[in-house]
Order: sequence, then C-alpha cells, then structure tokens
Amino acid sequence: MIVLLTKADAMEGMAIGRLRDEGMQMKGAMEMAGDLAKQILSEVSTKIKIQLNGCKYPPKDYLSLHGKAYHLDLFCEYANGAALWRYEQRRCRL
Repeated sequence: MIVLLTKADAMEGMAIGRLRDEGMQMKGAMEMAGDLAKQILSEVSTKIKIQLNGCKYPPKDYLSLHGKAYHLDLFCEYANGAALWRYEQRRCRL
C-alpha cells in the first residue's frame, strides 16, 4: 500500500496565513512561505506516518502530491498494483 498525501501544495497557503498572523506583510509572507510550507508538510507527514506505521499492514511508501501537473506522472512512477498500473499507464501516455 502507498499513501498519497494530496493537496500538499495547500501547505503554502497555510504558511502564508501563519506568517500574516505573525504580522508579516503579504509580499514578505509570500516570499517566505516556501520554506515554512515544507516544514508544515514535514510535520503533518510525520504525524500521519507515526499513526499508520503502527497498523498491522503499514504502507510501503508515502507520496506527497503537489498540484495537478505532477499527479499522473508521479502516480505512474510509484504505482505497484499490476492491474492498476496497466490502466494508468495508458492514461499517462497521453
């Protein structure tokens, strides 16, 4: 099993919100949001991994998806199920 963490790019919006709450101007918050977004995603991912790794059948891998452009390429790269792979492989060739 592979866990797909979707909407990872939404962490940038959270980061901008945090920085604005701390009093930073919008321009500065947008410039600084990238690093904070990575930190937030790392924290969220760690919490999810700790919880799921305690399951009887823990995931083999975790994949964070950022935006629509990456979705199919990354899915094709990481998919393990043969039937699912064959199905998605046709879509990825488009």
